[in-house]
Amino acid sequence: MADGFFKDLFDVVDTGAISSASVPTGVYDVTVKDARTNVASNQIWLTLEVLNGPAAGKETEVSLYFPGEGSKRGAIHFFQKKIGGFAGDTGVKEALRAAVGAASNDDAFQGIADALSGVSVTAELKYIEEGTYKGTNELVETKAYSGSAPAAQPQAVAQPQVEQPVKADAGVPF
Repeated sequence: MADGFFKDLFDVVDTGAISSASVPTGVYDVTVKDARTNVASNQIWLTLEVLNGPAAGKETEVSLYFPGEGSKRGAIHFFQKKIGGFAGDTGVKEALRAAVGAASNDDAFQGIADALSGVSVTAELKYIEEGTYKGTNELVETKAYSGSAPAAQPQAVAQPQVEQPVKADAGVPF
C-alpha cells in the first residue's frame, strides 16, 4: 500500500519535515542498522535503530562527518565526540586504523562503514526544530554501549554547544 509513501511526502510539503524519521532529543541505546558512504562529502550516513525508551524500535538517519584539511575549527573535537563510542568496538577500531593505509578514500570509507554496521552504542541525539534540517536528528555524542540509557525526556530549552579549542597536532583520535 502506498499510504506511508505519500504521507511522508505530504508531511515534507506541509511541515518541512518527515515526522516519522526522527526521535525526540535524548540519550538512547542504538544499533547501526545501515551505514552508507558519501566520500565526496567526507561522510558516512548511519541508520540508527533506538533500542529503548518511548522511541524503541524507531529508526533515524544521522551523518558522521570526517573532518579533513580546511575543516572548520573545532571539527575534530565534534568528530571525537561522535566517533568515541564506536571507537571502542574492535572491528571499528581496526577499520579506522586500516583507513590510514587504504588504497583510496572510497576503500577507507567503505571499510569504516562496513565495520560500523551492527555496532551498538549509547548515543545522544538532538532533534532539529528549525532551519534547513528541521525535523531531522543530529548525532551529538556516542559512548560505549550501556544497555541502560535513560528513557529520553523532551527538552524544553536547547542547550548551546561550546566549541573547545583543538590542538593542531591532535592526530588520530584512537
